[in-house]
Amino acid sequence: MSALLNAAPRRTGRVLPLAFLAGILIAPAHNGANGGSDEAASRDPMIPSSSQSDATTLPLAAVTIVTGEPLRARRFFQGAMNMQLARHVLDDQTALALSAHFGLALEAGTAVDVLSQPDAPGAAVVRLIEVADDLPTRRPAYDARLIGPLGFGLPVNGLETRHAIANSLGFESTAGVMTMAFPRQDGSTYDVGEYHLKAPDDVLVLGVDRGPMQPIGPLDPALDIGGIAYGSMFVADLKANGAFLTEVLQYELRRETRFESGGPNGGLPGLERGERIAFQQWFSPGATTGYLVVMAHLDHPERAEAPRVVGPARGIVSWSFEVRDLDEALARWTRFSGETEPSVTSISLPPHGRYRTAMVALPDGTKVEFMEPQSPAALP
Repeated sequence: MSALLNAAPRRTGRVLPLAFLAGILIAPAHNGANGGSDEAASRDPMIPSSSQSDATTLPLAAVTIVTGEPLRARRFFQGAMNMQLARHVLDDQTALALSAHFGLALEAGTAVDVLSQPDAPGAAVVRLIEVADDLPTRRPAYDARLIGPLGFGLPVNGLETRHAIANSLGFESTAGVMTMAFPRQDGSTYDVGEYHLKAPDDVLVLGVDRGPMQPIGPLDPALDIGGIAYGSMFVADLKANGAFLTEVLQYELRRETRFESGGPNGGLPGLERGERIAFQQWFSPGATTGYLVVMAHLDHPERAEAPRVVGPARGIVSWSFEVRDLDEALARWTRFSGETEPSVTSISLPPHGRYRTAMVALPDGTKVEFMEPQSPAALP
């Protein structure tokens, strides 16, 4: 499609940052066959027309980060994002399972920090697994030219205040805070604001304020911030990635468009001004949060073949999703990939309780964890 970013910045004298991660329709764009077809969806692209009863894979449940900066990471998520910490000490079985999941050498007694926003129900959580600080990061200097997970976003009311809190704790943003006008499908516009914070381990964390529109995820009304509402990544092959999301996760493509990069000050380090980026939003049927933002470099296909970090590394290592039936999900995976079904184990990590789990991968190699609950979920 030829639709390009056409949002107008409210501030003058500044380069328009890339607002593609805000979970909004940024230009007249394709609507997926299962979403956004009714009147409400035409007014707000976050509103689905599908049903949650159709979902076999639920919204994003957890993002796992391997960190070499545990103290700084906790300061970011607890201090700047107001998330609550639950520390879980691994037993032998869980350490072995997570070692196989993430390609790490974890031992019994290793602590996994789970950070959540319990008063924003439905938001995904962050898992922090500590490793040596001399390991490389998967996205050095937040470089957006690389393939793989990029970051994630949270809903925020009062971006300037939250941005100032993050700055006071030593965390800068890539482009400051910007307010823009964005078009709906019916031709009207609405304002959205956002920032891109540089979190530890070269992970980008966005705050998004959609004003009177439905937020990108649940908010804690006392703190004016929510938990994780979406994950974002660059992929090498949109078609192959879309096939995985459709056939394995059975997600629906709600929005598809293109935008042009704003260059060095446009929010994504490493991109040149005017680069065309494909942009997609994939949702669990009926969901309004917990979605995936998928992007691809249209003008630089050679980046798909660029060297990537091999072996243990810091940064985002997996997206985790609850499934209604793990065996059926793995059967879909084997039909899609032609690979042998992965091993299944049972582990217990907050806030999901005890669950059966298996790890598969996107076509680019990004790990995807399936979780089937076996006991009620509760934070300790």
